[in-house]
Amino acid sequence: MVQDESGQLIAYRSESLNSDKGEAILTFLGKDTDLFTEAESELDIQLLSTLAESKIIPTNIKDARLRLTLVWGEITNSVIGYRLMKRTYGMTCKNQRCANYKKPLEGKNCSLCKQSLNAAEVTKLQKEIAFSEPYVTKY
Repeated sequence: MVQDESGQLIAYRSESLNSDKGEAILTFLGKDTDLFTEAESELDIQLLSTLAESKIIPTNIKDARLRLTLVWGEITNSVIGYRLMKRTYGMTCKNQRCANYKKPLEGKNCSLCKQSLNAAEVTKLQKEIAFSEPYVTKY
């Protein structure tokens, strides 16, 4: 996605990427596309050293507390691929705890949680792309 001179978002799809040359070949998708991507990534946090003793912090939730520890560490994010998704409008389960949430479904009730289906925006997987080597960022 890029923003044009009027401030509107315009979508492009990457057809190929050459990180050695810093080049990407893009296809114009337009302003009103129903396609989007979701990155497939892995996050690893490695503790290197503790900088201060842990502290227990109270919360507004009954019997809940947080333990915070100041540490020095290394964060590694590896993008291993992505999913090309398409937004559509159809029947779906609107129970956020259900595995069928926002997935396209047929019938009157969800096959998993048995709640009534509702018309809403749903997402459909179009394609899964795995990179031959992950793109790694370390902090």
